[in-house]
Amino acid sequence: MWKALHWGQIAFPWLNRTTFLWLSRQWARRPDRTIDWFIRLMRQAEQDVTGQPGFRELLRDAAVQGFAHHGRGVFDDAQAWCRPPGFAIEDVQAPTTLWHGTADGVWAPGNIPYLAGRIAGAQVKLLPNQGHMLYLENWEAILTEMRGLLDQAERHHLNRTRMAWRPGAS
Repeated sequence: MWKALHWGQIAFPWLNRTTFLWLSRQWARRPDRTIDWFIRLMRQAEQDVTGQPGFRELLRDAAVQGFAHHGRGVFDDAQAWCRPPGFAIEDVQAPTTLWHGTADGVWAPGNIPYLAGRIAGAQVKLLPNQGHMLYLENWEAILTEMRGLLDQAERHHLNRTRMAWRPGAS
């Protein structure tokens, strides 16, 4: 799916822009019908998540907002995803954990170990039978881990600052 999006964004951005404009109208006029259409296109793991209480509505409302302003925000996001990031991924030094579902129908799970191998010290959490929307069911664990990583980075920074500062130094 992402290869097709990338190809379209690079070769025919006007076509993707027109598609996002059309989708923005669908989300604005018929949000329930549009979310049901998207759910039918999803793999089973994602469909299972959308069947849980509140998740369908959450995704519908997020899509309505995301496609507001004639789909320009979604189009610009797609353009950004298709460009080089402006830095070498190997230069990332922040503590990194990549959470990914083995049933993800958007990003193939086989790509994640490759990506993690390019980021020093990156950890991978592959969740069995989870899809692209694994964050909906695992948000508490993800946020808890992120808080731990932020605390670790803050302690590291404070220790480096303390070691660099010497009383009486000008």
